Amino acid sequence: MESESVVLATSLNERIALGKEQRGGMNLGLWNRLESVWQLAASRLCGRERTGTESNNGTGSGSGGGGEDANLGFLLALARFTRNLVAQVSHNQLQAYRCEPQIRQCVHYLTSWIMLQRQDVLPLTRMLVQTLSNMITGNPELCTSLWTVYMADAEDSNILLRLLVMNDVKTLVACLVLMLNTTTAKNEPNRVLFVESRAGQRVAIKLLTKMESLFDAPGDSPGANAYDIGYQFLRQLFDQGLGVTLYNSLEHEDPVMPHQRTLLKLLDGYLQALSTSLSIHPAYAVSMPSLYTSLVSKTHGSIKASLSTSPDPHLPALSEALVLSVQCCQAMLLRESESGDKPTYQAMERETMNGTGCIELTIGEW
Repeated sequence: MESESVVLATSLNERIALGKEQRGGMNLGLWNRLESVWQLAASRLCGRERTGTESNNGTGSGSGGGGEDANLGFLLALARFTRNLVAQVSHNQLQAYRCEPQIRQCVHYLTSWIMLQRQDVLPLTRMLVQTLSNMITGNPELCTSLWTVYMADAEDSNILLRLLVMNDVKTLVACLVLMLNTTTAKNEPNRVLFVESRAGQRVAIKLLTKMESLFDAPGDSPGANAYDIGYQFLRQLFDQGLGVTLYNSLEHEDPVMPHQRTLLKLLDGYLQALSTSLSIHPAYAVSMPSLYTSLVSKTHGSIKASLSTSPDPHLPALSEALVLSVQCCQAMLLRESESGDKPTYQAMERETMNGTGCIELTIGEW
């Protein structure tokens, strides 16, 4: 591996230093060599003699190898090299993308329980995630390709799930930047896939749990930076009218889960702070009154149960969610009061006429 790295670095390092235009002229032989180096690096890190089927799909965790410690420094240099090589050059991104399974395999291995006990792997983990991010940023086709793979894996082998539970904030930031870059701009289908897929729903739960823990982070801290990036990711979903859809997709046997309350807090803040120059997605005019009615009905049932037997432990969570949904509806109704178009008000009226509307449930006999 060392001889391969010397040849590769000598051939390409000068081009990389020259800038974006010069980095666009790499020949196929050099890309083949880069791929072979990544295959060997991943194989050595995970303790395999060669890269097999598991490493090709990026899910093998390996068992460790004798050369592991010596391999970490080389992998860090290789990841930095690849990260810089692909930045903002679509041809390079496409060619280097063939190395994504090996990079993902390395991240999977480094986020195993055993490796997370070692602080010295954190810089390498961050660099690998940054490499993945640079590999797809600004390239819609590669964004879709990578996101489709990640949203198809709802198991614990999904590296997004593994990265989002790490305590290292810098690594969390790298993960959130990857998620944001993969779903930004015109990647609306990727955001829909996130909300509709089981993998996306699991990632959303981890993300919302992390967001709640970072809510009070000092304004200039890494934690606050992670919170801001996480909110940017979620705001894209809100802008597309997917906030309530995501809430409903996270339903559990409990009436309201903690991550659902966190989502409602963020959605409430979004609707309250949205500039008057920006329109609220029309989907909320239907989905938010429906959610409010559902929460009123559940709260009604919880109060009845509490009065007839013993206090319902779910009542505090339901009450908080209900208040948040009221505030969301209020924000939309206040905006509509200044215009001739009143879709939210009309939706709430329709629900009332169906006999399960907001007013009847709110003031009904308990």
